[in-house]
Amino acid sequence: MPGTGRIRFVPLPSDDDIAHQMARRVAQDPDDARLHVARVNHHVLARDTEGVYAALLDLYLAFGASGAGLRARLLNGARQLIGPQRAAVLDRATATGLAAWTPMPPSTGSMLSRGVTGSTDIVRRRTHQGVAS
Repeated sequence: MPGTGRIRFVPLPSDDDIAHQMARRVAQDPDDARLHVARVNHHVLARDTEGVYAALLDLYLAFGASGAGLRARLLNGARQLIGPQRAAVLDRATATGLAAWTPMPPSTGSMLSRGVTGSTDIVRRRTHQGVAS
């Protein structure tokens, strides 16, 4: 991604690959913006569509309303890899971020998502002749 190439991840000696190490570190320290950037960049360079989406999703979940500029930059750099449906969901949340319970396209690699993919409305108010009940 333009402007983020100098951010590097130093892997620990391990049998796990770098992608798994980064994902675990995000779960341990979700507030580390440099780690999120390195993770997105890693998956973009590997052309790993699922990994890019998972890394972006975790970025959107981690910072709430903060980090809109960073989210926009990374999404724009990865948009072609993640596809239009996923990009549209993230576009709508670039300014605000996402909550873990927000319905979104599924991601098996996200460390911070709760995996909600459908509607969370169980009970709805009904109106009978203009009166809520």
